[in-house]
Amino acid sequence: MVRTRKDGKKVINSKQKGAAYERKISNILKERGYEARRSVQYNGAKGLGDPDVLNSIDLGFMKPRLELKAVEALNIHKAMEQAVDDLKLDPEESAVPVVIHKKNGQGDLVTMRLEDWMALIDGFMEL
Repeated sequence: MVRTRKDGKKVINSKQKGAAYERKISNILKERGYEARRSVQYNGAKGLGDPDVLNSIDLGFMKPRLELKAVEALNIHKAMEQAVDDLKLDPEESAVPVVIHKKNGQGDLVTMRLEDWMALIDGFMEL
């Protein structure tokens, strides 16, 4: 039986919603020529510090480490804190935490720390 809301839309649990969002972002990256896949967390064995989506993006001076959130009431500071905490367990020196997030019916947004965004701009200005 499919549960529906009052407006007739299907109810989807948060785990399914998160997994679908990870697949969506992985596919977007692949369409742009990057290697991307969901990390091992999808089988219930997420290691400490694993990003939501493993990817091959490497700007030479920075490698985005992706934390994905598809929720209606996102606490962006808490999401970034999670990304930063996970980053501490990542041996990649040039990795930076990036949160990609969305609400239902809204577009995808990207959030970075200001110092990482400035490093991104500075890195491109040097090219």
